[in-house]
Amino acid sequence: MEHANTVPARETLRYLLTVTGGQRMRTFLAEHSEAFDPDEVHTLIVAFDRAWETIQASGVVYPEAKAAIVRAILAKHIIAAAKNGERDHGRLRDGALLALAQSNLRSGRASL
Repeated sequence: MEHANTVPARETLRYLLTVTGGQRMRTFLAEHSEAFDPDEVHTLIVAFDRAWETIQASGVVYPEAKAAIVRAILAKHIIAAAKNGERDHGRLRDGALLALAQSNLRSGRASL
């Protein structure tokens, strides 16, 4: 009986990893897919998408190479926070944006 419940969850997880969210988030989540159930994966993808949408709405435009780095920072922070138990997509999004801002300060970008 338990196996029957596990198979659809794995299929849902594969679906979420291939159809939704940014490519970078899917890549990082695929490396940690055993750590999260499908509902959690959906929450992480929503947090990532909303963080990226916030950046785009701010008017900041990154060249593609820098955008990939920014997406990686967002994804890594969201996954790390989720591994520490955070499941609220708003707090995951806000934490990822804060991590990005701190990264920009460390790299000197804020002084430009």
